[in-house]
Amino acid sequence: MKFPVRKTANFAEMLEREILLSEIEGLFFQFGIRGITMDDISRELGKSKKTLYKYFASKEELIRELLILRLGSDAKKIQGVIDSPLNAIDKMFSISNEITSKMKQMNPSLMSDLKKHYRETWEIIEKYKNEFIFKMILDNIKQGQEEDIYRNDLDQTLVARFYIGHIEALLIKDPINSEMIDFVHFHTEMLAYHLRGISNQNGMNILNAKKT
Repeated sequence: MKFPVRKTANFAEMLEREILLSEIEGLFFQFGIRGITMDDISRELGKSKKTLYKYFASKEELIRELLILRLGSDAKKIQGVIDSPLNAIDKMFSISNEITSKMKQMNPSLMSDLKKHYRETWEIIEKYKNEFIFKMILDNIKQGQEEDIYRNDLDQTLVARFYIGHIEALLIKDPINSEMIDFVHFHTEMLAYHLRGISNQNGMNILNAKKT
Protein backbone atom coordinates (compact mmCIF):
# COMPACT_ATOMS: atom_id res chain seq x y z
CA MET A 1 0.00 0.00 0.00
CA LYS A 2 1.45 3.36 -1.05
CA PHE A 3 0.87 6.64 0.75
CA PRO A 4 0.91 9.97 -1.13
CA VAL A 5 3.48 12.56 -0.09
CA ARG A 6 2.57 16.24 -0.15
CA LYS A 7 5.00 18.31 -2.23
CA THR A 8 6.70 21.31 -0.63
CA ALA A 9 8.70 24.15 -2.20
CA ASN A 10 12.13 23.18 -0.89
CA PHE A 11 14.02 20.97 1.53
CA ALA A 12 13.88 23.50 4.39
CA GLU A 13 10.10 23.68 4.19
CA MET A 14 9.83 19.91 3.92
CA LEU A 15 11.96 19.53 7.06
CA GLU A 16 9.94 22.15 8.97
CA ARG A 17 6.73 20.39 7.98
CA GLU A 18 8.00 16.98 9.10
CA ILE A 19 9.12 18.42 12.45
CA LEU A 20 5.73 20.09 12.90
CA LEU A 21 3.91 16.83 12.20
CA SER A 22 6.05 14.98 14.72
CA GLU A 23 5.40 17.58 17.43
CA ILE A 24 1.69 17.75 16.67
CA GLU A 25 1.42 13.97 16.84
CA GLY A 26 2.60 14.16 20.44
CA LEU A 27 -0.16 16.65 21.24
CA PHE A 28 -2.84 14.48 19.66
CA PHE A 29 -1.54 11.44 21.52
CA GLN A 30 -1.73 13.38 24.79
CA PHE A 31 -4.98 15.31 24.38
CA GLY A 32 -6.82 13.41 21.65
CA ILE A 33 -8.09 14.88 18.39
CA ARG A 34 -11.17 16.73 19.66
CA GLY A 35 -9.39 17.98 22.75
CA ILE A 36 -7.07 20.32 20.88
CA THR A 37 -7.65 23.10 18.34
CA MET A 38 -5.37 24.83 15.84
CA ASP A 39 -5.13 27.68 18.36
CA ASP A 40 -4.01 25.19 21.02
CA ILE A 41 -1.43 23.69 18.66
CA SER A 42 -0.09 27.15 17.84
CA ARG A 43 0.22 28.02 21.53
CA GLU A 44 1.68 24.69 22.67
CA LEU A 45 4.34 24.62 19.95
CA GLY A 46 5.10 28.33 20.04
CA LYS A 47 4.31 28.56 16.33
CA SER A 48 2.17 31.18 14.65
CA LYS A 49 -1.10 30.11 13.08
CA LYS A 50 0.27 31.54 9.84
CA THR A 51 3.03 28.91 9.96
CA LEU A 52 0.53 26.13 10.58
CA TYR A 53 -1.78 27.21 7.77
CA LYS A 54 1.21 27.55 5.46
CA TYR A 55 1.38 23.76 5.39
CA PHE A 56 -2.13 22.67 6.38
CA ALA A 57 -5.29 24.34 5.09
CA SER A 58 -7.37 22.97 7.96
CA LYS A 59 -7.25 20.77 11.02
CA GLU A 60 -8.76 17.96 8.96
CA GLU A 61 -5.97 18.20 6.39
CA LEU A 62 -3.42 18.24 9.20
CA ILE A 63 -4.88 15.07 10.70
CA ARG A 64 -4.95 13.37 7.31
CA GLU A 65 -1.34 14.27 6.53
CA LEU A 66 -0.23 13.12 9.97
CA LEU A 67 -2.05 9.82 9.60
CA ILE A 68 -0.50 9.19 6.18
CA LEU A 69 2.96 9.89 7.60
CA ARG A 70 2.39 7.64 10.62
CA LEU A 71 0.93 4.72 8.69
CA GLY A 72 3.70 4.95 6.12
CA SER A 73 6.33 4.86 8.87
CA ASP A 74 4.61 1.97 10.65
CA ALA A 75 4.24 0.01 7.42
CA LYS A 76 7.95 0.42 6.73
CA LYS A 77 8.85 -0.93 10.19
CA ILE A 78 6.44 -3.84 9.84
CA GLN A 79 7.77 -4.65 6.38
CA GLY A 80 11.25 -4.78 7.87
CA VAL A 81 10.06 -7.47 10.28
CA ILE A 82 8.27 -9.33 7.50
CA ASP A 83 11.46 -9.40 5.42
CA SER A 84 13.56 -10.63 8.36
CA PRO A 85 14.63 -14.29 8.84
CA LEU A 86 12.45 -14.69 11.96
CA ASN A 87 9.94 -17.53 12.11
CA ALA A 88 6.25 -16.68 11.73
CA ILE A 89 5.52 -16.62 15.47
CA ASP A 90 8.48 -14.41 16.32
CA LYS A 91 7.47 -12.03 13.55
CA MET A 92 4.02 -11.66 15.09
CA PHE A 93 5.53 -10.88 18.49
CA SER A 94 7.96 -8.38 16.99
CA ILE A 95 5.18 -6.60 15.11
CA SER A 96 3.06 -6.63 18.26
CA ASN A 97 5.84 -4.88 20.17
CA GLU A 98 5.87 -2.12 17.55
CA ILE A 99 2.11 -1.67 17.87
CA THR A 100 1.93 -1.69 21.67
CA SER A 101 4.75 0.85 21.98
CA LYS A 102 2.51 3.32 20.15
CA MET A 103 -0.65 2.32 22.00
CA LYS A 104 0.98 3.21 25.31
CA GLN A 105 1.36 6.81 24.12
CA MET A 106 -2.09 7.16 22.55
CA ASN A 107 -5.06 8.95 24.07
CA PRO A 108 -7.82 6.28 24.39
CA SER A 109 -10.37 8.47 22.59
CA LEU A 110 -8.18 9.18 19.56
CA MET A 111 -9.38 6.39 17.27
CA SER A 112 -13.07 6.61 18.15
CA ASP A 113 -13.03 10.40 17.63
CA LEU A 114 -11.27 9.95 14.32
CA LYS A 115 -13.92 7.51 13.10
CA LYS A 116 -16.82 9.64 14.32
CA HIS A 117 -15.69 13.11 13.26
CA TYR A 118 -13.25 12.58 10.38
CA ARG A 119 -14.85 9.91 8.23
CA GLU A 120 -12.84 10.56 5.06
CA THR A 121 -9.59 10.35 6.99
CA TRP A 122 -10.81 7.21 8.76
CA GLU A 123 -11.13 5.55 5.36
CA ILE A 124 -7.32 5.67 5.11
CA ILE A 125 -7.11 3.46 8.22
CA GLU A 126 -9.75 1.14 6.78
CA LYS A 127 -7.74 0.77 3.57
CA TYR A 128 -4.52 0.17 5.53
CA LYS A 129 -6.21 -2.44 7.69
CA ASN A 130 -8.05 -4.25 4.92
CA GLU A 131 -5.13 -4.28 2.49
CA PHE A 132 -1.73 -4.07 4.18
CA ILE A 133 -2.56 -5.70 7.53
CA PHE A 134 -4.76 -8.36 5.95
CA LYS A 135 -2.00 -9.36 3.53
CA MET A 136 0.54 -9.36 6.36
CA ILE A 137 -1.55 -11.81 8.40
CA LEU A 138 -2.32 -13.96 5.37
CA ASP A 139 1.36 -14.20 4.44
CA ASN A 140 2.28 -14.93 8.05
CA ILE A 141 -0.17 -17.84 8.15
CA LYS A 142 1.30 -19.25 4.95
CA GLN A 143 4.83 -18.91 6.33
CA GLY A 144 3.89 -20.60 9.59
CA GLN A 145 2.37 -23.52 7.72
CA GLU A 146 5.48 -23.87 5.56
CA GLU A 147 7.59 -23.88 8.74
CA ASP A 148 5.28 -26.52 10.26
CA ILE A 149 4.43 -24.38 13.28
CA TYR A 150 0.85 -23.48 12.26
CA ARG A 151 -1.94 -25.98 11.63
CA ASN A 152 -2.25 -27.04 7.99
CA ASP A 153 -6.04 -27.32 8.10
CA LEU A 154 -6.68 -23.59 8.46
CA ASP A 155 -8.88 -21.53 6.17
CA GLN A 156 -6.18 -18.90 5.63
CA THR A 157 -8.44 -16.13 4.37
CA LEU A 158 -11.06 -16.66 7.07
CA VAL A 159 -8.47 -16.67 9.88
CA ALA A 160 -6.94 -13.45 8.51
CA ARG A 161 -10.43 -11.91 8.48
CA PHE A 162 -10.96 -12.98 12.10
CA TYR A 163 -7.76 -11.15 13.02
CA ILE A 164 -8.92 -8.02 11.20
CA GLY A 165 -12.16 -8.22 13.17
CA HIS A 166 -10.18 -8.24 16.41
CA ILE A 167 -8.27 -5.18 15.26
CA GLU A 168 -11.54 -3.36 14.59
CA ALA A 169 -12.67 -4.14 18.14
CA LEU A 170 -9.34 -2.84 19.41
CA LEU A 171 -9.50 0.42 17.45
CA ILE A 172 -13.07 1.25 18.44
CA LYS A 173 -13.79 0.17 21.98
CA ASP A 174 -17.33 -0.32 23.25
CA PRO A 175 -18.13 2.90 25.22
CA ILE A 176 -19.92 0.86 27.88
CA ASN A 177 -16.81 -1.17 28.66
CA SER A 178 -14.15 1.38 27.67
CA GLU A 179 -13.07 2.00 31.27
CA MET A 180 -12.47 -1.71 31.83
CA ILE A 181 -10.41 -2.40 28.69
CA ASP A 182 -6.77 -1.45 28.32
CA PHE A 183 -5.44 -1.11 24.78
CA VAL A 184 -2.15 -2.90 25.42
CA HIS A 185 -3.72 -5.70 27.46
CA PHE A 186 -6.42 -6.21 24.81
CA HIS A 187 -3.83 -6.45 22.04
CA THR A 188 -1.61 -8.82 24.03
CA GLU A 189 -4.53 -11.15 24.75
CA MET A 190 -5.72 -10.87 21.14
CA LEU A 191 -2.32 -11.99 19.86
CA ALA A 192 -2.14 -14.90 22.32
CA TYR A 193 -5.66 -16.00 21.34
CA HIS A 194 -4.76 -15.83 17.66
CA LEU A 195 -1.45 -17.68 17.86
CA ARG A 196 -2.68 -20.43 20.17
CA GLY A 197 -5.65 -20.98 17.92
CA ILE A 198 -3.59 -21.49 14.77
CA SER A 199 -0.43 -23.16 16.13
CA ASN A 200 0.24 -26.89 15.92
CA GLN A 201 2.27 -28.70 18.58
CA ASN A 202 5.55 -27.34 17.20
CA GLY A 203 4.16 -23.83 17.40
CA MET A 204 2.79 -24.42 20.89
CA ASN A 205 6.26 -25.50 22.01
CA ILE A 206 7.62 -22.16 20.79
CA LEU A 207 4.85 -20.24 22.57
CA ASN A 208 5.27 -22.19 25.82
CA ALA A 209 9.02 -21.59 25.75
CA LYS A 210 8.37 -17.83 25.67
CA LYS A 211 6.50 -18.08 28.98
CA THR A 212 9.46 -19.60 30.85
